[in-house]
Amino acid sequence: MSIAFAQPLWFVLVLLIFPLGWLAIRWCVAMARIRRWTAVAARLVLLSLLAAMLAGASSTRETSRVAVIGVVDVSESVRRFGSLGMDGQGRPIGIVDAAAQFFRRLDAGRGPEDLLGVVVFAGDAVAAVMPTPANVQDRDLDIRLTDGTDIAGAIRLASAMIPPDATGRLVLISDGNETSGDAIATAEELASSKTGELSGIDVIPVDYSIAEETLIESVIAPANAPPASTVTVRVVIVSVTGTTGTLSLTLEGEPVDLNGPNPGTGRR
Repeated sequence: MSIAFAQPLWFVLVLLIFPLGWLAIRWCVAMARIRRWTAVAARLVLLSLLAAMLAGASSTRETSRVAVIGVVDVSESVRRFGSLGMDGQGRPIGIVDAAAQFFRRLDAGRGPEDLLGVVVFAGDAVAAVMPTPANVQDRDLDIRLTDGTDIAGAIRLASAMIPPDATGRLVLISDGNETSGDAIATAEELASSKTGELSGIDVIPVDYSIAEETLIESVIAPANAPPASTVTVRVVIVSVTGTTGTLSLTLEGEPVDLNGPNPGTGRR
C-alpha cells in the first residue's frame, strides 16, 4: 500500500513547525517541563496532520486479485428468441446452457485467487452465485423470475457483490431490451464512482432468431355498442412466415360465431 497526495504544496505549512515550536517553548515557560514539551509536541503533530489533510492524503492499494461477475439475462425474450448457436446435435442452445459454457471457460483460465460470481435477472435480479474461488460449473442458473428486463438493477447488484480487496469486472449477457431502469445511466454512475472497485463492464450481445412466429398485434372494437347490435371487430395478425391457423373469438368466455352458415365458430 502506498500513500499519495493530491495537492502536496500544502506541506509548506510543515515549515511552520520550527518557529512555532520555538515560540511555544518560550511562551510556556511557566508550565512544568514535561507538560510544556507534551503541549508543544501535540500542537506540532496537529499541524502536521492538518497539512496532510489539506494536501489530500490518500492510500493506494495494489492487488492482482480479480473478481468477475457474470450478469445473465434469463428474461422470456432471451429464452424464446435468443440466438446462441447450435449444439453438437443441431439443436438451439438456450441462454442457461450458453452461460454455463462461458463460465466453464472462465473457470479454466482464472488464477487460484480470482473470484467468479453470477447474477441472473429478468424483471428483478438475484445473486445465483456469490463471488468464490471455487468451481461454479454445477450451480443452477435456470431461475424463473418476474416478467420484464431490468438491466440497471442487475448490474447495480453485481457491482455491490465485488469484494473491496479485488478488482471487479462485469460481463453482461443480454439482448439489451430493457423494460425498466436505465442501464446506460447506471453504468455511467458506477464508472464515475470513486468508492467502488469496478474496472469495467463487458457485453456479450444476444441476437434474436425468429423464424416461425405468429402473433396478434391488436384487437380493435368499438368502446360502446347498443344491446343486441352487430359490431365490427378488427384483429391484426402478424406472421414472420406464411402460416395457417384458426382465429377464434370469445365474449365473456363464450365462443363467437365468425363463420355464419359454415360449420364451426372459428375462421381459418
